[in-house]
Amino acid sequence: MTTLKKIDKDSSEGIIRSAYKELLPLNALNQSAGPFIFRYFGDSLYLDLSKTYFSLVLSLERKHATSDEWVPISDGEAAELKGDKFTGVAQYLGLTWIRRLTLSINGVQCYDSGIHYAYRCILLHELGASREVSKGLYEASLYYKDAADKDAFDGNGFRSRASRFANGQTCRLFSHLDYDMARQNQLLIPNSDVIWTIYKNSDEFLMGN
Repeated sequence: MTTLKKIDKDSSEGIIRSAYKELLPLNALNQSAGPFIFRYFGDSLYLDLSKTYFSLVLSLERKHATSDEWVPISDGEAAELKGDKFTGVAQYLGLTWIRRLTLSINGVQCYDSGIHYAYRCILLHELGASREVSKGLYEASLYYKDAADKDAFDGNGFRSRASRFANGQTCRLFSHLDYDMARQNQLLIPNSDVIWTIYKNSDEFLMGN
């Protein structure tokens, strides 16, 4: 059943229905650092930027000792591959994967995170998110609470993140993009061409072992 939801109590305008739309990158994914461009072409619909989500599908690989080919990491049981067991990824990978994020609307740049987007996301989460929120949506983005020593291989946070990639398995991440206009939950943008540009952090930044 469709219901009419008014934009505010004094408005004559209302929302009849809403839907999500998946955007695929416009450029090739084999570029190591990007940029990766996502574009929403302007139409007659209103766009709610507070519902912007970023999906990643990742796995970890290493070079084979003899053939020099890239192969999935192992379970780390073999003596010569023991290091695979202690290979993990950065905290909050769904968003710390991003080095820089920009947003343009109708050709005008409205947001530029600079090159420290990952640090900003971590700090905002640590200072503002409740435990209940952290256990929900943020774990889908690979956020797990670390021990006092954040570099400890036997810490719960490190082990939880590493387990999502263990033995070469594929990890699916789902993250709520964090930028100024995504925190305006009553802002609806009409008839606009919107471009998100994402630059990736280096592998050295994203991995730990």
